[in-house]
Amino acid sequence: MAGHPAMPILWLLAGEAYDDLGQQELAVEAFAKAAELDPECAVAFSQLAFCLVDLRRLTEAEQAALKSIALKPSGPRYSLLGVILRNLGRDDDAIEAYRRSLELDPNNDEVIVNLAIAMHLRGDDLAASRLLERAVRDYPENAAAHRELGYQYLMKAERDTAERLLLRSAELDRSNPWTAIYLGSLYCQQGEHAKAEAEYRHACELAPGAAWARYWYGDLLWEQGRLDEAEQQYRKAVELDPDDPTACWDLGYFLMRTGGAMEDGGRWLKRALDLYPEHIREKKSRELFGGRNEAEEEK
Repeated sequence: MAGHPAMPILWLLAGEAYDDLGQQELAVEAFAKAAELDPECAVAFSQLAFCLVDLRRLTEAEQAALKSIALKPSGPRYSLLGVILRNLGRDDDAIEAYRRSLELDPNNDEVIVNLAIAMHLRGDDLAASRLLERAVRDYPENAAAHRELGYQYLMKAERDTAERLLLRSAELDRSNPWTAIYLGSLYCQQGEHAKAEAEYRHACELAPGAAWARYWYGDLLWEQGRLDEAEQQYRKAVELDPDDPTACWDLGYFLMRTGGAMEDGGRWLKRALDLYPEHIREKKSRELFGGRNEAEEEK
């Protein structure tokens, strides 16, 4: 890349070209060079942040996003910061960023949905549902709003409403794997296992590199007693992302409960507990050493 002229605009154009080609590492170099040559260029920092998010370099992405906001605040830049903070597990900070985004761009339906998701992750389901109801009403073509509101109703076991919303989301956009995951979960609850499996398979096809698609599918297979197939999905999940604590936990828990490779199961459980935040670690420990067993006995 040393042959490029030392002009910020050309580095920006080079970064956009690399990004379009899926060459994020080179795009990061180009945008970083543009920012170096013109440290007052907010676009260079925001584009740099986007590419760093794609590379999962979230701490660097946060710094670039904050710099772009300091130079020129905007709704999309606060929204990007919210996405970064949510992926860092800082839900309260993400909510504040999304709110600032909506102050500057109040009609951005994508931000409304993202704010609702962040509120749900924080445990404020009532506020999340209200935002999503508003999004579905005001933006009837927004697939994400229908999907996430459908999930809210699914959690409340209001399956008819959940199914209506999720099917509408699928009608608007069949390419989102989470729509398939939620429909699969709905069909599981209704005992329609063949339809559930079709949805989980579809999610795995849409997101072949996603660990979470595999362990959701594994849960269904385990429920049906298809243990070899379930183990295959759980192991695929940790192969795809050995740092996903849920993938590690599910494989370890499966091996321990089914009498499989106990030593291997213990190793994955330990890794999961090391990866989980403290409050989740305590919950999972209770689940392993009695909580889930007691619940099963009560049934």
